Amino acid sequence: MPITYDALLGLLQDAYPKGQVAIKDTAGDQDHWLIEIADEELNKKTRISAHREVHALFAGKNIHAVDIKLKK
Repeated sequence: MPITYDALLGLLQDAYPKGQVAIKDTAGDQDHWLIEIADEELNKKTRISAHREVHALFAGKNIHAVDIKLKK
C-alpha cells in the first residue's frame, strides 16, 4: 500500500522539525511525490548527501517516485 499524504508529511516533519516541508502527490496515486524542504541543516550538506538523507527516510516504504527540491 502506498504511503499516505499525512504519513509522509509526518515522517518529514519529524526528521526536519525546524524546516519548512511541503509535499504534493503529483499523480494522485500516493505513489509519486514532490517534496520541497527548506532546512538549515540540509542546506549545509552537499546536494547528493542531502538527497540521500531524505531518501533514507523512505527505506521500506512503498514509494515509486520522489522529486526532492531543496529550498534555501
